[in-house]
Amino acid sequence: MNAGIAYSRLRDFYLSTFPPSRYYAKDLSYFHGLEPILDIGCGHGHFVESSPERITGVDQNPESVRICQEKGLNCIEGSCLSLPFEDQSVNGVYCSHLIEHFHWQEAVRVVEEIDT
Repeated sequence: MNAGIAYSRLRDFYLSTFPPSRYYAKDLSYFHGLEPILDIGCGHGHFVESSPERITGVDQNPESVRICQEKGLNCIEGSCLSLPFEDQSVNGVYCSHLIEHFHWQEAVRVVEEIDT
């Protein structure tokens, strides 16, 4: 069995055993009463799916953006180092599994960008 097929089967098994909706519904509870919400580094849009009318995804990977848009989710291509939104235009920001991909100086810039 090639690695791509093995990965796909393992991923499908994982997602059926631990559905993202259960994980992200818990996270969404922290945003009670807030909208709009921005999901930075949204990947395939699992958090956006938890409340698509309130959440906009942004990701720098065009393939991730395409997948989200094919699901009918509001998602745009952009970098967390220079978000394509007006300052103070969202009331909540979610970014999961993102900051650890940056060198500390860039991580500081990401936090500063989120704060504006």
